[in-house]
Amino acid sequence: MIFTKTYKAEQTHKSKLESMMDQVLKGQQKMSAVLDERLDSVYSDLHDKFETLSDHVKKLDIQVAHNAGFVRRDEGFLPGKTDTNPRHQVCVVLLRSGKHLSPSVVEITSAEKPP
Repeated sequence: MIFTKTYKAEQTHKSKLESMMDQVLKGQQKMSAVLDERLDSVYSDLHDKFETLSDHVKKLDIQVAHNAGFVRRDEGFLPGKTDTNPRHQVCVVLLRSGKHLSPSVVEITSAEKPP
């Protein structure tokens, strides 16, 4: 009779432990499912943002390539029209108005002198 009571007590204790373990396992499974859903949501949002950013970068690349076509010039040349005179020093200055100035006529005013 003592053996039966002890056996039943052990069985009751084991069944309580098993039920507690089942509850813990079910709780972990639920938490895992919730975590999986959150991770999927975060991944989806991040993927959408990456795609949007990628589209913007592609548009910017197209704009830069388009604008670069307008800026193209030969290497080694300045963007303005210049006359090269590699053998002589400058002898004449041509103003925008079309007037020619010789070096003897050019005077530096006090406002134009460096400090």
